[in-house]
Amino acid sequence: MMFASKKIAHSLLIASVLSNFAHAVSFDGQYIQPNLTNTAVEWWWGSAVGASQSPGTPGPVLQFLFYQGYSILADFNHSSLPEYYITINGFFSNGNNFSLTVPATSGNISEGNNNSVTGTWGTVGAFQISSDLKTMAVTFNAPDAPYRISGSMNFTSNRANHYGCNVTDSPYFDVVKPVKTLNDAEQVLFNQLGWAVAIPGGTVNVDVRINGTRLQFTGNGYHDQNWMPLALNEFISSWYFGFAEDTSPPTMLCCKINALSTGRRPRISALFALPARWLVQKARLRLPAGR
Repeated sequence: MMFASKKIAHSLLIASVLSNFAHAVSFDGQYIQPNLTNTAVEWWWGSAVGASQSPGTPGPVLQFLFYQGYSILADFNHSSLPEYYITINGFFSNGNNFSLTVPATSGNISEGNNNSVTGTWGTVGAFQISSDLKTMAVTFNAPDAPYRISGSMNFTSNRANHYGCNVTDSPYFDVVKPVKTLNDAEQVLFNQLGWAVAIPGGTVNVDVRINGTRLQFTGNGYHDQNWMPLALNEFISSWYFGFAEDTSPPTMLCCKINALSTGRRPRISALFALPARWLVQKARLRLPAGR
């Protein structure tokens, strides 16, 4: 059952795009400008999946999100909340889970020569993308209570970067949008939801300490980023994501995004899939109704 839909005013969409959109100089750079005066959001996501230590049990997992803005928004008056923050969650090798959100005083993106990018979230975390998009270094530096996390992740890519639909000329889903009249939510989904995949697959070395417990492993790595002028629940009802590995390097298995509908039936707006043998990570996100 999908959440109740909400029609988005066309004027709000136009205002968001005109005031916030900026084309990044670097592939993995800044595409939009989230701040306290708008509902835009941009994030840099990464995932590390380690091998199972015993048959039938999952291996260690660590994923992070460096956020600017809020992906799910229930109240536009959010000035008391952190605009910049890092979420970190996953599983230790013994199956115990962890999840934490670390606020930052700032979230700055610096774009250097060619495609190099540096992200600095106050003093609590940072990441660096090399100009050839082959490596990414991530550091966490919040060792004190209540967060108690420190350490690093180092990615090495073995695949070419691309945008969300395996293309290299547009970061949006406009290349797969249907030939029909789109509702306002679908206009945002196909034309303004950006997806840049800097590291589609490769290896990652993880060495972090979380609340006194060390998590260290080498596994499959993936990194991408998304941006949009509105919080997800302003134009999306659900988001399904699968991550898999096959005989080649790990790859995204599928992603299905359902836009909010103005009628009784939800409109399935985006679906793409790639061959894979083993699903190693999946997520299903159903979003609350927007404001």
